Amino acid sequence: MQTAVTRNFSPDKPVKDQFVELCKNLIRYSFRSSRPVKFFNQYIDSPYGTAMRKYKHSRDADDIPEGTLLYPFYMVFDKAKKQHLIKDVSNILLFTLIYGAISNFLRDVNIGIIDYDTNTESRVIEACWDTVKR
Repeated sequence: MQTAVTRNFSPDKPVKDQFVELCKNLIRYSFRSSRPVKFFNQYIDSPYGTAMRKYKHSRDADDIPEGTLLYPFYMVFDKAKKQHLIKDVSNILLFTLIYGAISNFLRDVNIGIIDYDTNTESRVIEACWDTVKR
């Protein structure tokens, strides 16, 4: 997942552009590869996934290994916080806010409640940015 989410990602772009690219890639990967995404969501919500997240949070919630899906998002969040572009809250809360919106958007597209097009995708991503920006 991380490879797909970071495709065409450039750390030299402005932070907001990096954020948009990660979100866009996450959405598009989720449509192309629904089985891994469904597994990821089930894992996160499983007793094992929940226990691991609680354990990780009790140690250092914002220290994420490089190979994980969260890593590129956390790096962008850290840059954005240093530039005072987004709220100064934990990275896990920032990811929870945007991933909740994205996963619900994906669900509603998949069940036919919302029609998918790139304009709607852009509006969802912009709403995610508005949620976390200062």
